[in-house]
Amino acid sequence: MTQSKPKSHSTPHRQSQGGKDFRKRVQHGKQHNADTHAPQAAVGKPRVGSTAAKPLIVLREGREKSLQRRHPWIFSGAIDYIDGTPQRGDTVPVRDVAGNFLAWAAYNADSQITARVWSWREQDVVNEAFFRTKISDALSTRHTLMAHQSGNGMRIIHGESDGLPGLIVDKYGDVLVMQLGSAGAEHWRETLADILQELCAPACIYERSDSDGREREGLPPHCGVLRGALPAHVEVVENGLRFAVDVAAGQKNGLLPRPARQSRLHGFISKR
Repeated sequence: MTQSKPKSHSTPHRQSQGGKDFRKRVQHGKQHNADTHAPQAAVGKPRVGSTAAKPLIVLREGREKSLQRRHPWIFSGAIDYIDGTPQRGDTVPVRDVAGNFLAWAAYNADSQITARVWSWREQDVVNEAFFRTKISDALSTRHTLMAHQSGNGMRIIHGESDGLPGLIVDKYGDVLVMQLGSAGAEHWRETLADILQELCAPACIYERSDSDGREREGLPPHCGVLRGALPAHVEVVENGLRFAVDVAAGQKNGLLPRPARQSRLHGFISKR
């Protein structure tokens, strides 16, 4: 016969509060972090300056530091007021509260990035000659790089990296694919296409401005042939491997770029 165990005289068991206490601590921590890191009150839109004056962007006090470090974007919250009535894509001078020149930038009131810098030099004039110099410099750099690789495909212009915010150009054999991702680049579409045609002499310049970023810029998608005629078959060669490129509907600008070593690996695997 089994004997029952004697009852313990210890303190009656109480359900653990550890989980509950832990949840309270976590909740308290979240609230503390929320209070500590809560964003400051949203800065209003830039004030409207003198509409009769020439277009000008004046930054809030202290907000010029990022430009002085050569960051090419000017967010709406950094702007104190805007003189004149600049239109989307117009080139406008940017100054600090003391009136010191900071940059020439492309204006877009429809974007949180209200202006994108074209040049840091006050003496520059942003015109066709300006863009020809910028594009020539970018091409010169790529020609040096292409001399050390085998292939006929390369990104020849890469936006801010080449001092051309919003402009991406990929080369696939004799075809250039151009993407415009900012109001400034959009404003100069025809000029940019003419310069690329002159300097690169491609069979075709095809625009693939259909990225999601354009919507945030207040720009509709825009795709199609800008210069020349699109060949029925576009092919790019990379490290001895041939890739067909769907310029009009392919991923990104027609072909997702891949590192050279990955291409060689694909070649090795395909032979096995």
